[in-house]
Amino acid sequence: MVETMSRVTRVTRDLTVQLGRAPTSEEVAAVMSEDPRTPMTAERVEEIRRFDRQPVSLETPVGDEGDAELGDLIEDRDAVSPLDAVADRMLKEQLASVLNSLDGREQRVLRLRFGLDDGHAADARGGRTRVRPHPRADPADRVAGAAKAAPPVTEPEAPRVRDGITRL
Repeated sequence: MVETMSRVTRVTRDLTVQLGRAPTSEEVAAVMSEDPRTPMTAERVEEIRRFDRQPVSLETPVGDEGDAELGDLIEDRDAVSPLDAVADRMLKEQLASVLNSLDGREQRVLRLRFGLDDGHAADARGGRTRVRPHPRADPADRVAGAAKAAPPVTEPEAPRVRDGITRL
């Protein structure tokens, strides 16, 4: 394979000098196929050229002034947009305000049930899972240390939570 890559490079260089331009894959394949030991198609030439590409550093300067680097131009798909970051921050602040209107036990039950502190809700085995509401028994066990289920948030705290959420 290394020999074939070298030969494609050499034939490409020779044809570039001969033609005064970069040769097409078909032209390189035609010259290489003249030797019966190396029958070649244009598709195979393109495949070999892909293998022979040299990696480019993300620190390669780009632009006329060279003040930017190639890595600056590549999108980070995991990055949060500034608008989303601000919206998330505002929502968290408003949610904290609503939760602060509840007493400590009510707050803790809701925080554990919905994973509001760390994005992980408690599961039935006492472990943590990615955000998902979990059965009422899980936070009750963690808050009260008992096997009874936490009462649903419907008594006096429900209107306070509902009013706080509608203000969001």
